[in-house]
Amino acid sequence: MVSQKKRRDSAGSRRRLLAAAVHEFAARGFDGAKVDRIARRARVNKAMVYYHFRHKADLYRAVLLERFGAIADRVAIVRAEGGAPEDQLRRFVATVAGLIGDWPELPGIWLREMADGGRHVDAEVMAALRRVVDTLAAILDAGTRAGCFAPAQPLVVQMGIVGPLLLVAASAPLRARLASVLSTRHADVAWPAIVDHIERGTLAVLTGPRPEAAAGPARRPRPRSARA
Repeated sequence: MVSQKKRRDSAGSRRRLLAAAVHEFAARGFDGAKVDRIARRARVNKAMVYYHFRHKADLYRAVLLERFGAIADRVAIVRAEGGAPEDQLRRFVATVAGLIGDWPELPGIWLREMADGGRHVDAEVMAALRRVVDTLAAILDAGTRAGCFAPAQPLVVQMGIVGPLLLVAASAPLRARLASVLSTRHADVAWPAIVDHIERGTLAVLTGPRPEAAAGPARRPRPRSARA
C-alpha cells in the first residue's frame, strides 16, 4: 500500500513539473522545449518526468488541459450563478481575463499552438474548449430569448473576447519597448482598461441596432404595370 507521504510527494512533484513545463513551453514552444530543463526547474530527476507523463507531448497536453479545464470550470460557475444575461456576459469576460492575467505564460503557449494548427490539441483539451464555448452559447441564448441580445454565433463572440486578451497579454514586452517612443497617453494600456473595452465592445455588438432594423424595411418592387 502506498503511504500518504509518498502520495503527497508524488502529487507535489507532478505540480512542480507542470509549473516548470509552463515556463519552458512559453519560452521555447513545444519543439524547442527540453525535458531536461523542465526536470531541473522542477527539482526532480528526469525519470520522474516519465513516471508522471509518457513523453513530452503528454506533459504539454497536461499543461493545456490544466489551464483550459480551469477556465471551463470557472465560467460554468458564472453561468450557474445566474443573473441578467448582460451581467453574466460581463462576468464571463472578467473571469476569462482574470485567469489569463494570472497566467502570463498561457497567451504565448496558446498563440504558438494556434499558429501550429493545434496539432497537440487532443480530445480532452478539445472537450474543455468546447465547455467554454457551450457556456458562452448558453449565456447568449438566454439573452436572445430575453430580447436583450441579437442572435450571434458563439464561436465568433468567443474569438472576439479571447483574441484581444491573448494579443495584449502576449505583446507586453513589445509594448513596454514601444512605450519609450510613444506619448504616455498612447502607451497606457492598463489591463483593467483592456478588459472594460472588450466588455463594452462585446455588449455593444450584441445589444446595438441590428443591421436589418437600421436599414429600415425593404422596399417592395412596384408591379410592372405601375411603372411608367
